Amino acid sequence: MSEGRRAQISLLDGRKLDIVVQPRLYVEELFNIVASHCDLKEPDKQYFGLVFIDEFDQYHWLPRDRRVLDFELPRKYTALSTTLVLHHTVKFFVGSCSALAHPSTIELYFLEAKSQLAKGTLDLADIDFYRIGAFLLHICGGDFKDDESARSLLRQVLPVPKRILVSYCISHIECEDSIIELYKDLTGLSRGSAILSFMKIAERSETYGSQFYQVRDKAGEAWTVGINSRGIFQFDVNDRSKPKKIFQWKHLENLYYRDRKFSIEVHDARRVVQSLSSCNMYEDLVSSASRMDGGDDDLALAVCDPTTQVSVSRRAFAPSSVYVHAFFCDTAFMCRTLWSTAIAQHQFYLDQRTAVATAAKKLSNTGRAGAINFDELAEKLTRLTSSSSVSSNTTSSVMSTPTNMASSVRTRDGSPASIPSLHSAVNQKSDEDRQRDLDTYRLLKTKKLALEEALTRKLRELRETCISEGEITGEMPKEVYRSLAPGEPEPKIKRRVGTSFSLSSDFLGKHSKVSLSVCE
Repeated sequence: MSEGRRAQISLLDGRKLDIVVQPRLYVEELFNIVASHCDLKEPDKQYFGLVFIDEFDQYHWLPRDRRVLDFELPRKYTALSTTLVLHHTVKFFVGSCSALAHPSTIELYFLEAKSQLAKGTLDLADIDFYRIGAFLLHICGGDFKDDESARSLLRQVLPVPKRILVSYCISHIECEDSIIELYKDLTGLSRGSAILSFMKIAERSETYGSQFYQVRDKAGEAWTVGINSRGIFQFDVNDRSKPKKIFQWKHLENLYYRDRKFSIEVHDARRVVQSLSSCNMYEDLVSSASRMDGGDDDLALAVCDPTTQVSVSRRAFAPSSVYVHAFFCDTAFMCRTLWSTAIAQHQFYLDQRTAVATAAKKLSNTGRAGAINFDELAEKLTRLTSSSSVSSNTTSSVMSTPTNMASSVRTRDGSPASIPSLHSAVNQKSDEDRQRDLDTYRLLKTKKLALEEALTRKLRELRETCISEGEITGEMPKEVYRSLAPGEPEPKIKRRVGTSFSLSSDFLGKHSKVSLSVCE
């Protein structure tokens, strides 16, 4: 049977899952396996996805309704001998993390925002950068202890971008001092409150949640295009923090691509104003009538008649107010990826706008306040993060595995075992209950392996039986397909060679009294 292809899925918390992807495995099924390791539940699962990231940090999202191995990858990654590296991360970013249903999802959003901050892709003012850096120090290191440890931790978790130093004419030390001073004032703040404050600042950035792609314009100049739930952004290649142009979704007219060309049609309101101010059909007709020397332009004369009432729609006579911005990708595959990402983000923007309008209408009808209790949310988030840290320590000690624990726990077919989910659940139990659950798990795992071996043996017997039957009857029975792996060809059988002959008419005429059956 087919061995499939080895794959490694990177999680937001740094863990890695090793799995052998079988040809029939769908992306939706693999996504559910990964979601169980992240404590990701409905309805928040819709905001996440599995993505392939190439060497240029460009995101290629796997559609959930297709098989994993059917997804088209760049040519250099198609070899079955190489390990397929995928990432489980946030695909759609909501306007506020308070709209998420589960605190565990907020934790995942925080990890993604932290990664974006470290890459320097969040467009933040200097004071916002100092504040978000202070909250990050408090989340990672707890309350302030001393300047030396705080400065060492800051250099580990948050590199200071050069843009901040150049834009505000400050040194690296001055920037660190500003962050540490704000960090001192956070003493006593809970970790959950610090995460929510961190997310509030990150969500204000226009580039929050952007996915970046390398393109060129008509002149051949290189640019970086960022796409998120707010719109499409055009960046300088060397600076992804400050966009040069912004194409908001509400101004979008159309998106399309052809071969390597990606086009954006954007409605420009400024051009509409200029066009309307310079176009007035009524005034043009009056001026043309005044220039006439008793001419025969009936329309112009009718307009000038005092009994005529004229209603002119300026909008109807305005020239086109749609600009087309074209970008060119290196390959047609990359252009299709850029287009599909933009389409998905635009649809998410429309869905979110509809959801907000529906919620506002429902709130106005009921008359009840829908304010979110941030203190309660912060308390839940604090309990979640503290319990998850205890869980990780317990898991490492019980399983005696390194930090990359999940990658070493696999069944015979290569699928990862649900050890993290198991130990996060038994974390609050007594030692006796925990030991009983571990014994039950080992028993179930042994039973599972035994059943897999028996199933493989029975499938082999079914295949041999079908082949033997086919050699006798000359036709392969359809039950043989149940024993074949995906893509495995039908086994060949040895067909019996028969002979045939016919009796001549002369022979039958001479022996007309003898029946044909007797002759045969």
